[in-house]
Amino acid sequence: MMRDSIIKIVRQNTEKGKRIFRFYLFFIAIIITLSSVWGFFGIKTDPPIEKIIINYVEDDDINEYFESQNMVCGIDFSSYRIDPEKIYVEDDEYLYKLSDNYIARLTLRSDVQKILKKNMDIYNIPFVAAVVMEASTGKIVGLYEKKSDGSPYSIFKTYKAASIFKVITMETLLSEKNISTDEKMCYHGGKRSLNRNHLIENPRKDYRCMEIDRALGFSANVIFARLAYRYLDREILSDHITRFGFGEILPVEFNVEKSHIIIPMEREELAYTAAGFGETYISPIHGAVITSIVANNGVYIKPTLINEILDANENVLYSHSRIELRTVFSEDVASKLKKMMRVTVSEGTAHKFFARKRPIDFVKEIPLAGKTGSIADRGSKYTEYNWFVGFAPVDKPEYVISVLSINSENISARATLYARHILDDLFKDTKKISVYRSHKKKIIGKR
Repeated sequence: MMRDSIIKIVRQNTEKGKRIFRFYLFFIAIIITLSSVWGFFGIKTDPPIEKIIINYVEDDDINEYFESQNMVCGIDFSSYRIDPEKIYVEDDEYLYKLSDNYIARLTLRSDVQKILKKNMDIYNIPFVAAVVMEASTGKIVGLYEKKSDGSPYSIFKTYKAASIFKVITMETLLSEKNISTDEKMCYHGGKRSLNRNHLIENPRKDYRCMEIDRALGFSANVIFARLAYRYLDREILSDHITRFGFGEILPVEFNVEKSHIIIPMEREELAYTAAGFGETYISPIHGAVITSIVANNGVYIKPTLINEILDANENVLYSHSRIELRTVFSEDVASKLKKMMRVTVSEGTAHKFFARKRPIDFVKEIPLAGKTGSIADRGSKYTEYNWFVGFAPVDKPEYVISVLSINSENISARATLYARHILDDLFKDTKKISVYRSHKKKIIGKR
C-alpha cells in the first residue's frame, strides 16, 4: 500500500511538472514571436535627448545632433558659424554679421576684454591665451590671445594638458572606485617626472606622505600614478574622458580643434597618462569647459558666444538660454573636487600667487578653486606649456577662467600669474567684494 501511494504521488507531481514546463515553453514562444514582429516592422520609441547625448552620437559630434534637430536658434546652422576674425565692436558691444542680414549680439563683454588685454600685454612671451566664462550660463565673456610675430599658436588649437588632466583622473577615481580621500599615501620621487620605480610601493623609500584629498592641490604625481595603476583600466578612463568632451567638437559657434588623447594599452603607461604625463591635448576653451563642469556640480553647460540673433528689422530671432548637455558626474563628486581644487590656491601649487593682497587676498576674501599644470618639450626647441584653470567664488561660482602660457627657454611667465591679475580686476569692485566677505566691510582702493 505504501509503495502504491508513493508511486501515485510521484506520477501526480510528474504530470504537474510537465504541465508547468509546457506552459513556460508556450510563454517563451509568444515572447520570441512578439519580439520578431516588433523588430520586423521597426517598431521603436525614440530615446530622450539625455540618453542620446550620454550614449553619444555615432561620431561623437554634439553639433551635428543640434543641427539635425534644429535646436540652436531656428536658422541654418552653417550660416550661424562665427569667424572670430570678423567680429566687430560697436558702442562697446561685440557683434557679428550672419547671412540674410542677421546680426549676432555676442556674449563678449567689453569690460572683460579690456581686463584681458591690459593684463596679457604686459609680458612678451611667445604666446598667452585666456578664456573667461560665466559659470552658470556658459556665456563666454572674455576671449583673448597674444602672440609674438610669426607664432603658429592659437587659442583655438590644442596643446598638452599636463596636470590639468589630473582633474579628470580624480573624478574617475571618485565616481568609479569611490576611493577614500581621507587615506594617507606615502611615496618617493615624482616631483618633476615619473619612472617605473615610483609606481612600486617601497617602505624604505616612501618617506613623503600626503592625504589623497590634498594630492590634487599639490599635483602629487606619484600618488595619481599609483592610484591609477591600482584602480583604473583603459576602458574606465576612456569612458570618463569622453564624458568630458574629448574626441567631439565643442558645441560652440566657432571652430575649435578637438581635444584628443592617446590612451595607452600598457598599465604603466596608462598610469603616467593619468598623472598628466601622457599625450593629452586640450584647447584653452576646453580647459574652461572642463572647469565649468566642476563649478556646475557635474553638469556640462553648453558654452556659447551668441547672446541674441536679430533680423534686418532688429526683431529678436533667438535669445540665449542655459542648455544642460549632460550630467558628467554626481554632486557629491563635484563637492569633493571643489574642496581639492580649493587646496591648490589656499596652500598648494598656486598659493604663492594668490596669498598676497594685490588688491584682493583671494585666500581670505573670495574662495577660489583651481588647478595648475606645466609640462615641457625638450627637443631641438625648448617649449613649456603652462596652465591655470579655476573658478570663483567656490560656493556660488560667478566666473570660470582658463589661461595657457607657452614659454621659451629665454622668457617665460606663469599662467597662474596672469590668472591672478585678471581675477583681481574682475573682482576688485568693492560692491562685489562685500558680498563674499565674512567680516566687516572695508574699502579696497584701486591699483
